[in-house]
Amino acid sequence: MRTQDGSTQETGRREGLRITVVYTGMGDPEVHAAGCADIARTMKTRGVSSEELDAADARAVSAHVYADQIDEGEDVDDLVAALSFKPCALAQL
Repeated sequence: MRTQDGSTQETGRREGLRITVVYTGMGDPEVHAAGCADIARTMKTRGVSSEELDAADARAVSAHVYADQIDEGEDVDDLVAALSFKPCALAQL
């Protein structure tokens, strides 16, 4: 998991935490805990889409969101920083 200061930290959390990735089209994809109230507010914006998925950690989210770039040779760990993890998601990951 990437912490607020940019360092990484291993967590002993269970696998399969439900998160929602919101694609705003403006900046990095936002990662929220599923059911977060901020998702509804963000989804009111035109052209925004989202998907829910189960993820064990930030690396798993990155691997899902950036699968095409990883297939082209990008490093999954480098792409974790391109995601905007919101506090609700950080509390779970």
